[in-house]
Amino acid sequence: MEKGFFYGMMLLLWIAFILVLKIKRFSLRHLFMWITYSLYSLTYENLFGEVFHLYYYIYPEDSLVYILLASFLLYPLYIILYLFFLPCGRKVIWYSAGWIIVMQFFEIVSLYTRTVVLTGWEIIPWSPVTYIVSYF
Repeated sequence: MEKGFFYGMMLLLWIAFILVLKIKRFSLRHLFMWITYSLYSLTYENLFGEVFHLYYYIYPEDSLVYILLASFLLYPLYIILYLFFLPCGRKVIWYSAGWIIVMQFFEIVSLYTRTVVLTGWEIIPWSPVTYIVSYF
């Protein structure tokens, strides 16, 4: 179940990304964000998961492999899809709040499926804080 959720989310996000590319243009700015967010995710996940051992992905001994996959092939898709439809003005606050709620939901499902196993991380308040920093 844990691997199914991980790879299933990756597959769904890649399908969504490919479908969105039919209506949105992937620019150099998006590539820059992909690389930047990959490095941010890699740093964040390694620090809190591997160094501080606050959580791990699927199995402790394989967690680093899943961190690498997620950092380069999963999490950047969230940010690119977020950017593709980012509105202007005050709507950005509600749009970002919606994404934060969706990300929190996916995190809870990943805990239920044991894709992510917490060993010290506290969902409240740290996960919402993390998503706020990520999206703002």
